[in-house]
Amino acid sequence: MITLPRGRTFRLVTVTVLVLITFLFLHSSLTDSETEYSRRRISEKANLNRLLHQPGSPYTRADLGYAQKGGLTLVPVDHVSPNNTQNPAPTPRVKAAIVMLARNSDANGASQSISQLQKRFNDRFHYPYVFLNDRPFDEAFKAKMREAAPRSELLFGLIPKEHWSYPPWIDQEKAAAARKDYGERHIIYGDSEPYRHMCRYNSGFFYRHPLLDEFDYYWRVEPDVKFYCDIPDDPFRFMQENNKLYGFTISLYEYIETIPTLWKTTREFMAENPTLVRSDNAVRWLADTPEEYNKCHFWSNFEIASLHLWRSKAYSAYFDHLDHAGGFFYERWGDAPVHSIGAAMILKPEQIHFFNNIGYYHGPFHHCPVDQPKLADRCECDGTENFDMNGYSCTHKWFQLFGGGQDNIEAEKVANVNRRIKEKKKKEEEEKKKEEEAKAREQEAKRREDAAKAAKQKEEDDKAAAAKQKEEQEKKAAAKAAADKEEAAKAQAEKESLLTGKMDKAEVDAARDAAAQETP
Repeated sequence: MITLPRGRTFRLVTVTVLVLITFLFLHSSLTDSETEYSRRRISEKANLNRLLHQPGSPYTRADLGYAQKGGLTLVPVDHVSPNNTQNPAPTPRVKAAIVMLARNSDANGASQSISQLQKRFNDRFHYPYVFLNDRPFDEAFKAKMREAAPRSELLFGLIPKEHWSYPPWIDQEKAAAARKDYGERHIIYGDSEPYRHMCRYNSGFFYRHPLLDEFDYYWRVEPDVKFYCDIPDDPFRFMQENNKLYGFTISLYEYIETIPTLWKTTREFMAENPTLVRSDNAVRWLADTPEEYNKCHFWSNFEIASLHLWRSKAYSAYFDHLDHAGGFFYERWGDAPVHSIGAAMILKPEQIHFFNNIGYYHGPFHHCPVDQPKLADRCECDGTENFDMNGYSCTHKWFQLFGGGQDNIEAEKVANVNRRIKEKKKKEEEEKKKEEEAKAREQEAKRREDAAKAAKQKEEDDKAAAAKQKEEQEKKAAAKAAADKEEAAKAQAEKESLLTGKMDKAEVDAARDAAAQETP
């Protein structure tokens, strides 16, 4: 027989049972999403611990701390591509792709870029290509790309219409008025509608394309670019093994007319979302003061970067803030300053890499590696003739703030010496040319003077000869007239002599008068 507890013991047992039932009920009432969230948090923590403690890890606790706050995925150094057994590369191939946004009409320029990149790099590493277009690629374009990269995987993607169109909050009449105004002011691409869609797409959507879902890194390539140097090492693996999340070759100043309110809008975002801005960031490169954007930006037609940088919560929030402000359409915000500001806010300077060893040209600027002795026979350009240290470049500012670029600085010294030598030589040549021109002018003046004297002398000689000839002709005429007169007188005398003998005086006088009348 079971004896039930009584009194205080009964109440204690009852309360205990009720608490147990309540606990079991609450535990069982957890939703699947909450359970999944807990599992995901545990998985994320385990992954972060792995990132921090794995052999050769490039990450610090500060990197992991910000990654958690900013929703930034960091990639383990051994995160390799699952299809790496095909066309084995010199080093394990990471999950990366070469990406090009192109139109069908860009086929020739795209083929040129891909052919050069294959020759310089990808014939050894065999990374896949992803081509994106807001219209379906035609077979002619595809054939051209297959011809340029016959041993590489080529993926052709169509951009979703919602990524290449006006979002519902944009006033299209206001946008059209802005294009008209920019066109009248002759601002570069100011009146172009497709260009604005392209800038918005590159700023906030290309990395969301399903064809890029499996990749961690990308290399952006555009039609009609040139690669000057052989690239024997894998830049993707370098990025992965050294905690580099953004890489560039050229930086410069933006046209402020295209982005008049971009920095104001950015500062609003930073003020509203301080936890999404990394404290040890690189923003000081592009803002001389918190209130003033100096217009520096990475030229985004070349980028080697982490796709997770743009997929992060921090950048997604930043892009959404910009997108709702409307500056892509009401002004002409480019993806280059947007990417540059986003990267500078989210990354520390050490996570941004200057690819000095990649020679690159996109008209009208070029980057050529300056440490040519180290790159002997690998480059087809002059490292001392380089845009890096040009007054319109921001790369020298990067070196000043964050170090590096010693080769560039030394090369600039050499370039300055060579420039001074060239200028001196040019000045000497110009002075010599001026002297030769002055001497030639003197010689020409003397020649003309001599010619004038000769012409005058000839004129005088001709006049004298003509006068002499006339005088001689007059003398000849006078002599002839005198001879004729003498001959006539003689003939008259003979005639009179004959007549005298045969005529009387009256007849002679008559004959003389007749002869006198005949004589002129």
